[in-house]
Amino acid sequence: MSIMKTKSFWLATIMTLICSVAGILLAKLPYVNLIGALVLALLLGIAMQLAPDGLRTEAKAGVGFISNKFLRLGIILLGFRLNLEAAC
Repeated sequence: MSIMKTKSFWLATIMTLICSVAGILLAKLPYVNLIGALVLALLLGIAMQLAPDGLRTEAKAGVGFISNKFLRLGIILLGFRLNLEAAC
């Protein structure tokens, strides 16, 4: 777990938190709440590809780790939520 000690990891973590908090706040807006916070956060994460090159280069290793773990978890939770909504 030496990746957690790198600047790249913490930069990627901050970028992930920004996307998730922004997704939660955007999901409270009328009509946007139909999409849901998790989908909005995923879309904002995709939009992070438009971040400046220096920031993306510096966070590349951390983004790889975060996307490997948290992106998979987010997609699993999204599928789980959809299954719960269909069952109810």
